[in-house]
Amino acid sequence: MRVITTKLFVVFVFTSITIFAQNNTTNQGTNSGDQGNNNSFFGANSGRDNTSNNNSFFGANSGQTNTTGQSNVFIGRNSGRNNVEGSNNVFNGNSAGFNNATGNFNTFLGTFAGRENIDGRRNVFIGGNAGRNAVGSGNVFVGYRAGFNELNSNKLYVENTDSDIPLIYGDFTTDQLGVNTNSIPDGYNFAVGGNTKISNNISIDGNIGVGADSFDGVKAYVKHDVTTAPTYGTASLFSFASSSHTTGELSKVRGAWFLSLNNSTGILNESMGIDVGAGNESSGTGIVNNAYGINVDVQNGTGTVENGYGLFIKRVQANNSYGIYQQGETTQNYFAGNVSIGTTLDDPDYALTVKGKMHVQEVKVDLLGAIAPDYVFYKDYNLKTLEQVEAYINLEGHLPNIPSALEMEEEGVNLKEMNMKLLEKVEELTLYTIAQEKAIKEQKEVNQKLENRLERLEKLLLK
Repeated sequence: MRVITTKLFVVFVFTSITIFAQNNTTNQGTNSGDQGNNNSFFGANSGRDNTSNNNSFFGANSGQTNTTGQSNVFIGRNSGRNNVEGSNNVFNGNSAGFNNATGNFNTFLGTFAGRENIDGRRNVFIGGNAGRNAVGSGNVFVGYRAGFNELNSNKLYVENTDSDIPLIYGDFTTDQLGVNTNSIPDGYNFAVGGNTKISNNISIDGNIGVGADSFDGVKAYVKHDVTTAPTYGTASLFSFASSSHTTGELSKVRGAWFLSLNNSTGILNESMGIDVGAGNESSGTGIVNNAYGINVDVQNGTGTVENGYGLFIKRVQANNSYGIYQQGETTQNYFAGNVSIGTTLDDPDYALTVKGKMHVQEVKVDLLGAIAPDYVFYKDYNLKTLEQVEAYINLEGHLPNIPSALEMEEEGVNLKEMNMKLLEKVEELTLYTIAQEKAIKEQKEVNQKLENRLERLEKLLLK
């Protein structure tokens, strides 16, 4: 009698927890699927229509309509709910990948992440509502609501709102990257929307262009278009004037004025306002201690000079106009003071101030005391839990240790500091991913133990 009671109890427990080990598929929950091989379905309707293999669905309605999709991991209520044929996807979050039907190799992490994707492939969305309405392929969106309405493919968004002009924008098809802009001209790999302040050195292997679309083989090319033609009564090859005035007002005093114009009907190959040669000729054997192409000394004395210009270019008008054109190469360009481009107001804290866009091939920034965030991997690093991060985001509206959109709008973005902070977040995400991987591995081990126990119970029942 005792043996019969024991067997009945085992049968009751086995039936009540509704876990089946047919074809190595484990399921728990009302209408959860029990077909296919090597599947794990936990939650009401999870994997309900499944007929394929190697899927893991956790949460009510997760993977509900999946039929032939394989090797998927859906975690969260309604995650991957409408998936049918999509394979090799990872959806983590409430309604993450909700409408994905045939898309493959997608990774959506966050509530509603990739919700409206149907057949997009190879997307990575990280953050609540990241890529929610996106339908393209090959996109990478990082941040809350990042890429919310992006409908194209192969885009990069790093943003904490649904703005279509993210903090960082990229196009994987054209290998272009933008900061605070999604408009990158053809032929340019990098663009910045707004002003750029760089407090340290810039190392440039390519050319510098100001107002220029091409460089014509020169290192620095400044282009200035003039639309109003000046009128001259007479023309002199050289004109020198030096004047002093004690009373009244004098409009101009010129130490030297060079003007070279061609008024003939023929062809003049070169017309030079100033042609300067300094140093030794090619056959010279002497020593030149200092050679100056142009040596400018603007003095103030005991009076007042309101505006002093070492070099002032008033206008350049021709079929091809060049404000400054450098032929050949120099070993070094030196500026003792600050440099401003596009503005007469320079910031005394910055050696270079540029108003407008700047195009460079490469930017190298010295850390100069800044600490690279390898400290994230130290044993004593206080890594916030995801619950703490979520609470902070809900309270502050942005990631911890990342300035808010308002702060960036008001104070600008220090690229060195921001890159270090973004690297810190990437390293933290790596730790979270490692922890998730360990948790998944532990869950697999637990599942395996449960399967082994079920096999032993089946053998006992069949005796």
